[in-house]
Amino acid sequence: MRSRLKKAFTLVELLVVIAIIGILVALLLPAVQAARNAAIQMQCKNNLKQIGLACHNHESSYGYWPTGGVHPWPVLADYMTGGSPNPAPRQGLGWAFQILPYLEEGAVHGLTTGTTMERTAVPMYQCPSRKARRVNGKASTNVLMDYAGAMPLGYSFESGYTVRYTSSQVGSSFFQGAHTPAPPNRQWRGVIVRTNWELDKSLPEGGREIGSTPVTKFKDIVDGTSKTMVIGEKRVKIKFEDGDYGDDRGWTDGWDYDTMRNTGGRYGIDTNTDSIKEEVYLAFGSAHKAGMNAVMADGSVRLIQYEIDPAIFEFLADRADESAIDLGAL
Repeated sequence: MRSRLKKAFTLVELLVVIAIIGILVALLLPAVQAARNAAIQMQCKNNLKQIGLACHNHESSYGYWPTGGVHPWPVLADYMTGGSPNPAPRQGLGWAFQILPYLEEGAVHGLTTGTTMERTAVPMYQCPSRKARRVNGKASTNVLMDYAGAMPLGYSFESGYTVRYTSSQVGSSFFQGAHTPAPPNRQWRGVIVRTNWELDKSLPEGGREIGSTPVTKFKDIVDGTSKTMVIGEKRVKIKFEDGDYGDDRGWTDGWDYDTMRNTGGRYGIDTNTDSIKEEVYLAFGSAHKAGMNAVMADGSVRLIQYEIDPAIFEFLADRADESAIDLGAL
């Protein structure tokens, strides 16, 4: 009988096939990663789109935009009447709390225990470029958030509108006084303003107006809704769970770094550089390589590149500086 020889790959042929597969994988990986990054950024944009829509629905219901709250770490019970949360003009918790009913988070908005609320995640408030659920692991389990309302450079947390400062003058001093009751008779020129309210439980309504900028209406956005930034992504330290004061309370905060940021901070991608820590905590930015996403007052979402002119960036946050902005420069 004639035996048959079985054909097989030689070692050289096998190595060639492995090399070809390796080259193909190397060529495909960047494309796969790019597609993944694009999908993540699209999800982040969708978060902001829904947040912007919720702000619009809030305005449709009440006739004004949500506010930024009174001060950091407000106590929920202080801003409730008859078991229900106060509306924006008398609410100590900020915009992220006020728009919950319009994000289909009515159950969270209805929580009456502050601790429970602080530990409850709202998916729309977390960018997928970071972790699905960022928490303050140092001091508590507060669920952190990745978005903040925009305040122009020339307006401090303490004093309201003062002068236009250079970026080198921006630092923690701009936020001194934020942990005290809202100062009276101040002007705020972002779309989201500091709540014009002073807590006083001896009064029938539980407090009084303090003569500062009232709630924002569409007519107050003089520069145009498409050219005014309302909410954008925050710049944070890459070590997300360090519990530092600029990112420790989360979405339940009031007028604080957690939910409000200044356009004069050192805008850029997330960092661990401690030398600029103070500016990172008041700055906008993101985990995206190209820039941050922001929702404008008309509800549109735009990618703002890190190379943007700082002056234009400030003008975007001011609703009434009457500056001409070329949206193509973003």
